[in-house]
Amino acid sequence: MKKLVFLPFLVVLMVGCGGVKVLDKQPWPDPSPDERYIYETASATSKDMQTAIDKATQIAMENISKKVEAYVRSFTKLAREETGANEDAEFIQHFMSVSKTVAALILSNLQVVKKDVGYGTKDKSYYRAYVLLRFPMYKYKERLLNEIKNREILYTRFRTTRAYKELEEELKKYQEYKEKEKRSLLGE
Repeated sequence: MKKLVFLPFLVVLMVGCGGVKVLDKQPWPDPSPDERYIYETASATSKDMQTAIDKATQIAMENISKKVEAYVRSFTKLAREETGANEDAEFIQHFMSVSKTVAALILSNLQVVKKDVGYGTKDKSYYRAYVLLRFPMYKYKERLLNEIKNREILYTRFRTTRAYKELEEELKKYQEYKEKEKRSLLGE
């Protein structure tokens, strides 16, 4: 008899604690600034749960893409100014081509850091999804530098610029960070 009285209580407890929750705000704090990555959080709604997730992911991808594109434009402008290639269409075309190819390759490998889905309202009429994506900016810079080194026309003109030296320095710092992190994990 005691088991029968306890069973309804257990069912009510399980139903009340489980299931989809109402999400009325971002469920996690913004990530701390990190120069190795670009983070982007996005939210979207839909009557279908998967569509809400897909829409939020797409919005975050587009926002990251815009940030990377702005970096590419800025970096290209700096390279043109420092190499005196403002009028050299071939150099500009090669540089932009390399930058965009590398960005597209890496954008296809974005990382989903966090994802949360719930109802958008208490009446449960639609779903709200939050997605946090991460773009490995250090990988972009690493690939960009390697591509420049592999293209003689770019490397010859670009290697003496401040932008090139800054890019190499940033990558050196990241390599040192990785080594330090590796030693820390190994207990050295």
